Amino acid sequence: MAIHSGRRQQEAEIDGGTVPQPLQKRWPPILVGGMTKGALQRVVRRADGWIALGKSPADLKQPLETLREMAVKAGRKPAELHISMLPISAPSLDQVIEDLPRYAGNGRPASVSINARVDH
Repeated sequence: MAIHSGRRQQEAEIDGGTVPQPLQKRWPPILVGGMTKGALQRVVRRADGWIALGKSPADLKQPLETLREMAVKAGRKPAELHISMLPISAPSLDQVIEDLPRYAGNGRPASVSINARVDH
């Protein structure tokens, strides 16, 4: 058994494991951004989800369909992928809010986050 005691934490290694264990079961989710076929392949092969940058709901239809097809071919469940959308090309927060139902209409992923920046 090895014990580490520092100013901010205390850990003990018992039988090859570290105590305390992380709160998250696996690790922080890994999200990959990009609109190319290669980026979508990396999402399916290695990531927990996809970041769609600066795209409107209509612009996401085809990449999302491609991502779903690739996931199925790789033996993954498309609904388990987290989709994060960064509508940086939206002219206003009002437009982002208006587009919310259309983003949701692009499929049923495990979770969707829409991150918008508001400039005044």
